[in-house]
Amino acid sequence: MKRLYFLVGALLAFTAGYAQTARQIGARVIDAPKQGDVIRKPSARDRAKGGDEELTVFWSEDFSNGLDGQAGNGAWTVGGDQGDLWFHTYPAGLEDGYDPYVALPEEYQDVYGLHIPNWAFGYEITLDSETADNGYMMIDVDRWNSTAVEGDEPGNPTTLSNAAHASLTSPSFSLEGVEYANLSFYQDWRMCCNNYNLTAELSVDGGDTWVIYDLFEYFEAEGNLRITGNAAIDISDVLAGAATLDDCRVRFQWDPGLLGSMSHYYLILDDISIVEIPENDLVIGKTWYNEWFEQVDDVDLVDADYLGDLQYSDHPYYVKEPFNFACEVTNMGTEIQTDVRLVVTINGPSEEGLSETYYSEAITLESGASDTIRIYGIEPEMWVMPEVGEYSIDYEVTQAETEQRPSDNIGASSFFEVNGDEGFGIMGNDRNNISHYPFAGDDFIWANRFVFEDITGITNLAITHVEFVLQTGGSVDTEVGEICFPNVRRGSVLEEESVDNELFRYFGDDELEFTIEEESLTQSGGDLNWVSYLLPEPILVEPNTIYQAELELPAIGDDVVFIGLSDRQETYAGVFYDFSNVSSGPNGWWYDGGNLVPLLRFRLSLISSVDKITYESGIKLTQNYPNPFAETTSIQFQLDATSEVFLEVYDMNGKLVRDERLGMIPANSAQVYEFDAQGLAPGTYTYSIRSNDHRVTRKMTIE
Repeated sequence: MKRLYFLVGALLAFTAGYAQTARQIGARVIDAPKQGDVIRKPSARDRAKGGDEELTVFWSEDFSNGLDGQAGNGAWTVGGDQGDLWFHTYPAGLEDGYDPYVALPEEYQDVYGLHIPNWAFGYEITLDSETADNGYMMIDVDRWNSTAVEGDEPGNPTTLSNAAHASLTSPSFSLEGVEYANLSFYQDWRMCCNNYNLTAELSVDGGDTWVIYDLFEYFEAEGNLRITGNAAIDISDVLAGAATLDDCRVRFQWDPGLLGSMSHYYLILDDISIVEIPENDLVIGKTWYNEWFEQVDDVDLVDADYLGDLQYSDHPYYVKEPFNFACEVTNMGTEIQTDVRLVVTINGPSEEGLSETYYSEAITLESGASDTIRIYGIEPEMWVMPEVGEYSIDYEVTQAETEQRPSDNIGASSFFEVNGDEGFGIMGNDRNNISHYPFAGDDFIWANRFVFEDITGITNLAITHVEFVLQTGGSVDTEVGEICFPNVRRGSVLEEESVDNELFRYFGDDELEFTIEEESLTQSGGDLNWVSYLLPEPILVEPNTIYQAELELPAIGDDVVFIGLSDRQETYAGVFYDFSNVSSGPNGWWYDGGNLVPLLRFRLSLISSVDKITYESGIKLTQNYPNPFAETTSIQFQLDATSEVFLEVYDMNGKLVRDERLGMIPANSAQVYEFDAQGLAPGTYTYSIRSNDHRVTRKMTIE
């Protein structure tokens, strides 16, 4: 049985942290990445150092001499209609490092010209091979197949017929006497959008026949998937069936497929080798906390319970929930591994180095098998009274056998903040990553959804600000002086019956407009500059209810305001409304954002810090909004105990002019009552919310 391993992980655009995966064909396949995901495995430089046994390398190529090959190996050859697209380049930042915005060296311009890649939206290609600094091989189909030239913004692919077919073939090498080995290589590639092929191939008869390993089909991708990291293909069965091993070759093929449909983006390869397979070798894969590893694939199943289980990067100190941990793990050795466990350590922010460690139940892994190990319901002692600051979560897998490569047992760490500065807290799931959607700078509503699931004992929590990031620079240019519109919304906009669901604040109100200034912007590649928009009135928070932080962009027919986006693993937290797409509704429609999360968050406060909320005798009552008003105004209130409730309005002479029964109101349920002033003369009035036992009063003015 052929076994194809990928030691890969998840890189969210522009992050410094890594998450890893490990997968295998022919054994249990763990959850496949979805379209648009970015997959990465950290290099040895990023992982723990030391302790690894030296494995025998039977043949290798580091491309330090480009196509001429490593000293003594012989030259590589290219083939196919566009074989000349292969070229030798270096990491960004080095002399002659690859820059998608400038022309290639003169020797490659006959093939590529001065075109600029379609994918070059402000990020750098990265490859974590051990010898990346001495160069690697690349094919950049978008550069060859793009509308833009040097000095322009990135263009678009040209026509469907412009599809590259290019192969890269090694010189002959001998594997005589080798019984067990992996074909190993470092890769960074992305293809789009259908009818394509990307393969690694092995020949043991000088190239007459080839054993083909389909790299793209393995990931069950439908297109637009980025894969990066170290791949390891078990070729032992091919070696065992060969009559002779003195004329072996390796080949990589980029092929658009039989239909010749457009295939664009790029492929990078480095550090190709035939290497010994260890006996005992666990490899940790992707790591998670909370519920990412239990994601639903159906947006119709996304409700407050699901959103409340997502991983947040910022926690107010009074909003906390139990932890669930998980990691993927693969047995990359030839022997069974027993007593395999996930070990998780939570590290607190204090200088004393406070930490707590937790262990999963033990499992056994056959050679080549993969699994996901889980730990549920952890409530650390430090989480009872959490300190303000940054926390980290470390992951490791262990087994009873002596591990030969312990460096790849260390997983990607997770980080989150507990905050409470100046009486406020932040609720965010953005992780301070930044990317963008380059064609959605107008006529959109971007929204990020939150659920305050566990605020036990907190009865006076309010949303006071909507915060967002506006991008400029690179291929986006947010226009200074333009107006955008923050908002808070309660309820799920993805439920059909709630298309006209309740708006706490309406877009376009003068008090909710935000005029963009130069100091409001975040430069591409720079630190995030959060814009903090103070709501006219605070929003009372009801537990286990969906709240959306929103920002509407101006509808001016041009892309002028670009919100920051975070490309996350979690799904369905971000949503957007496209006014221009009227196929589903007369004015557009709401769509889920998949794993795209807008950089929108809430700033919160306990009511004792907010002077526009009266909290007395078990009733919280906000200042009505708008105030003054001419016709209608909104009155928010919330009870500590279930009770029948009445609204009473008095003029300044103490005369009762309105007495309305609001019904039986449940405890801790944020209520919004629309008061109609019809029949009341202009002037100042008092309004009271009265329960069975208590009354709270504020003033309002009718114009």
